[in-house]
Amino acid sequence: PRGLGNLAPTARTAITRGGPSAPVRALVGKRLVRGRVLDYGSGRGEDVAWLRSQGLQVTAYDPHHGPKRKPTGSYDTILVTYVLNVLPAKAQTELVRAVRELLAPGGRVLLTARTDTCPAPATGVQTCVTAVAGGKVVASGGGFKTWELRR
Repeated sequence: PRGLGNLAPTARTAITRGGPSAPVRALVGKRLVRGRVLDYGSGRGEDVAWLRSQGLQVTAYDPHHGPKRKPTGSYDTILVTYVLNVLPAKAQTELVRAVRELLAPGGRVLLTARTDTCPAPATGVQTCVTAVAGGKVVASGGGFKTWELRR
């Protein structure tokens, strides 16, 4: 296994929580996560494990911490949790485009960003995400906001 020092700075933000993230719990509680699910940027896998324990069919993808093979096929729900904050604006746009291409007809992308880092710190890897073009806010809470994009 690679040590943390060998990871790209953006990959170092993945944390071990010991359970699901607050946004994922909120989205499941609102019944917004359903069908075939992709957790894009799954980090250390706590959300994936919890979603599976809830009976959902989940594919994990994280280029730094999980399967390296990019996902293929189509998904009903794509979760992108706490990923946008560690990407520059151009990469955010490219990521949104890429995940939308993986949506099944009628599917949704749920993009969650940290809001407790706004304004963004002068140094470090966190960026401030205040809106997602074309997105509708479907959940928010202590330090996060989730936007939904539909196909």
